[in-house]
Amino acid sequence: QTLLENESERYKIVMQMLAHAQSCASGDNTLQATYKAVKELSAEEQVDERFCVVFSDANFERSNITANDMREALTSAKNVNAVIIFIASNDDEAQELIKELPQGKAFLCIDTSQLATIFKQVFTTNILSKL
Repeated sequence: QTLLENESERYKIVMQMLAHAQSCASGDNTLQATYKAVKELSAEEQVDERFCVVFSDANFERSNITANDMREALTSAKNVNAVIIFIASNDDEAQELIKELPQGKAFLCIDTSQLATIFKQVFTTNILSKL
């Protein structure tokens, strides 16, 4: 494993993740993937911080996922700071989910140019919660 050297490399990874999310096959594995990612990250030993960022299209109703289901997945390990970013075409459903999830755990991204600002909010919220 190698750490990314600079912000340019990190940005490229985030953009690859976004491209994958926009072109993946239908079928929602968001909940199961969140549990798996949080569990695996929780077990990591040689890390300074444990951040899990989940990307979703916010179409939970279609997949019978509730805000409570996602809350449980995001908070399933106390030592992991897990958040969800809704890259949403359905911003009404995303807004409702955000209201129902714990503050600082869910964010809405209508335009990918907002991602840097959202990541800044995620990290700032984490730092402030430790004060």
